[in-house]
Amino acid sequence: MMKTIGILGGMGPMATVDFMTKLYQALPVENEQEHLRVLVDSNPAVPDRTLAILHNEPEPVVSQLTQMAQGLINQGAHLLAVACNTAHYFLPVVERNLSIEFVNMISVTLDAVSDCRQVGVLATDGTLAAGLYRRKHVPFLYPDAEAQKLLMTAIYGFKAGEVELSRQQAKEVYRHLKTRGAETVIAACTELPLLLEGVEIIDPGELLARKLVEMAVAGER
Repeated sequence: MMKTIGILGGMGPMATVDFMTKLYQALPVENEQEHLRVLVDSNPAVPDRTLAILHNEPEPVVSQLTQMAQGLINQGAHLLAVACNTAHYFLPVVERNLSIEFVNMISVTLDAVSDCRQVGVLATDGTLAAGLYRRKHVPFLYPDAEAQKLLMTAIYGFKAGEVELSRQQAKEVYRHLKTRGAETVIAACTELPLLLEGVEIIDPGELLARKLVEMAVAGER
């Protein structure tokens, strides 16, 4: 029997909807009964992950994520994932109080770029400060300070409903990394694939969706 997937979402809501689409697209089926069972806690009340990292105030985020994860487990989830790159910083602490571990989007993505020569990373200030997208022997390229500020403006603008301007800003930062020599670019914030439509990216959400489907179908935990 296929395993039930539990998703911690709402960070932000539109990114969670996008991730759910990728999750269901990752498993070809002939009818709706063949789809996976997916439990979702889309909770926009989770405190800002970047601010929690930058201000060294992890407890409120850890508490919310732990409650969400335990609730999904109680409902029958066998596999857990969180549809937010920055939130992965808190998962080692969250997992201490759970009976199962998360399928880690960061690890899945880093494995996918292990052979690349120059990898650009577009991510929140929190993700960069936490060093989530770093791996020995893989050369990563990050935006300069001005471009990073513009990227954060785009991400927060999109969360607040400003779509077109946010897309223009995100694509400007994308071009900034490509001009500096990025062979490929990781859209390492779940809002960014929505903002970077039409350009070639590595999408951690899509990679995570494929991994979850693979594990659910195989019956792994």
